[in-house]
Amino acid sequence: MSSLKTIPEMFAFPPVQIPASPQWSNYWHVLNISYPVGRWFINSLIIVVLAVSGTVITASLVAYSFARFEYRGRNMLFMITLATMMLPAQVTLIPQFVLFYNWAGSTRSCRYGCRAGLAAAPLPSFSCASSL
Repeated sequence: MSSLKTIPEMFAFPPVQIPASPQWSNYWHVLNISYPVGRWFINSLIIVVLAVSGTVITASLVAYSFARFEYRGRNMLFMITLATMMLPAQVTLIPQFVLFYNWAGSTRSCRYGCRAGLAAAPLPSFSCASSL
């Protein structure tokens, strides 16, 4: 509710929960003058769509391979996939950052966010393989 408050209402003590006169112009100011929020939204949408589609495609390919094909080392690869699922996400966060930073060249590019989704995550792969 603070986004609808005036400046004196934001710093009032005791705090004002509901503004007396909502300032809808604050939203207009942010969207049209201050920041390129629309561009940020489009960038986020592009990265999300590419990352999710990359994860779905790679996870389904890995899962199909585990479920339908017999090859040497398949069980070992499946156990490695299960072992990576047992690691907390915090353990793999920094190695993934370093890997994709070196791969994309910068964290400020769209390539960084999009390529992160192309690595097959173990959970979607396992879930798809279990259902086949």
